[in-house]
Amino acid sequence: MAWIEVRFDTRQPLNEVHEELCFSLGAQAVTYLENGLDEIWEPEPNEDTMFSDATLVALFDATENIKAITDALSQALPKQSIQVNPLEDKEWSRAWMDQFEPMCFGKNLWICPSWKTPPEPDACIVRLDPGIAFGTGTHPTTAMCLTVLDSLDCQNASIIDYGCGSGILGIAAALKGAKTVSAVDHCEQALNSTRANARENAITEACLNTFLPQNCPSVPADIVLANILAGPLVSLAPTLCELTQAEGLLVLSGLLANQKEAVTAAYTPFCTIEDIHMQGEWCCLVLRRFS
Repeated sequence: MAWIEVRFDTRQPLNEVHEELCFSLGAQAVTYLENGLDEIWEPEPNEDTMFSDATLVALFDATENIKAITDALSQALPKQSIQVNPLEDKEWSRAWMDQFEPMCFGKNLWICPSWKTPPEPDACIVRLDPGIAFGTGTHPTTAMCLTVLDSLDCQNASIIDYGCGSGILGIAAALKGAKTVSAVDHCEQALNSTRANARENAITEACLNTFLPQNCPSVPADIVLANILAGPLVSLAPTLCELTQAEGLLVLSGLLANQKEAVTAAYTPFCTIEDIHMQGEWCCLVLRRFS
């Protein structure tokens, strides 16, 4: 198999966000080259990326639409220089797969690579491969959303996954019994990934559909999930609240602890704060829409 390597500079605290972006676009592996050094560093599962300044190296199957991927990266990272290099196949690709294990979030929600046997066959199991879903270690913002989702009753609920990326949250909600899931993203490549991942989990279009933001149905949902950055969370507060039913829940993630006050200030005119989750420097808010 031929591969395409895509490189760009990154820095903390955005290393993991940029990594997640690459995986949502179909990257099969992500590694880091510390600026000033020649050695590639790949984090172990659940290990944080600690470089303050680094070059992110993402590996894509050469059969992917690389122009669409680089266009999406350039749109998301307008100040970055994106480098693209062809690579030959390497034996390490199989060894890279071997390091990944199923991961549990909350009590009963598992993310399991397709080549692994689920450790709890009766649990809620999302089949997603690391190269598509969660990379070399699930980002804390996604992990917190999955943990919250595990605790929620999704049976027959309507769900909006706003900024769906790979679709991991919406797919988990569908497998937990949601009646309808609207997966929303501004990136067509992310919507393609979401549809492919939904098919891998036997989720039909009768349950899960994908939308660009301008085409998102205006019918309010029981639960709105938004794992995006603090800036968009603030600017989208009126929109996300309008998309949430009275007494419905909003689960907001992607913000740093020092951004919590700014984000909560944007939502308190519409919601009450039910819970706040912290993991490292990241924060996840659970809000309830006023009746």
